[in-house]
Amino acid sequence: MPKYPKPIGPYSAYRFAGKLVFLAGQIGINPDTGALEEGLEAQTLRAIKNIANILAEIGLGLDDVVKTTVFLRDIRDYPKVNEIYGRFFKEPYPARSAVAVAALPKGALVEIEVVALVGDIRGEIEEGLRLFKEGKFYESHEYWEKAFRKLEGTKRTFMSGLVNIDAALIKYKEGNMKGATTNFSKAKDKIAARFPNHPLLGEIERVVRILKEGGAPDFRSLSREVEEITKEFLDALE
Repeated sequence: MPKYPKPIGPYSAYRFAGKLVFLAGQIGINPDTGALEEGLEAQTLRAIKNIANILAEIGLGLDDVVKTTVFLRDIRDYPKVNEIYGRFFKEPYPARSAVAVAALPKGALVEIEVVALVGDIRGEIEEGLRLFKEGKFYESHEYWEKAFRKLEGTKRTFMSGLVNIDAALIKYKEGNMKGATTNFSKAKDKIAARFPNHPLLGEIERVVRILKEGGAPDFRSLSREVEEITKEFLDALE
């Protein structure tokens, strides 16, 4: 089931701009039914929940929000909306504006839009690499997945490839050779989207071939290439 409503017009639910992410305004639409919730409180709660779910999809939370704008059809609803808002946003509070408008989409009573701080993607990638070099693939996977969710385009695809390498090594440790092979193959395709001629691709092919033959690969050269390609990626990261 969808966790937040699909855009109802020619716009994106969110867009990254440097270290900020801008969310489209959310009204109290239930993503399961596509219908607007009944009443001010239900609409406000749903709008905030939709915002939280969008942020979660990109590895963020309400604590990462730095600016909000609240649109009200009736400014007299401000105290109630403010009370509900305060249940979710904690100190240090985001900067906020609240304005009354003549109308909102679908006859909504309230709409909330937010801007959030993406955070230190570089630091997450570097920490993931440190953990990878120590053989802590579960922990590395967690950091690289956080970074992956905050990137776009081939940068996002590349990071997803590193996540697949972690997953492949986890599967290998668990004795799941099919899972390891599948994840290595996915990693190769994704990494090639940004680094089509990198030596890591050949290392992945070598490992996959050995796994398919029932052998036990030596991962040391693959690990060195993962380190090198990650450093190259970081050098080019804006």
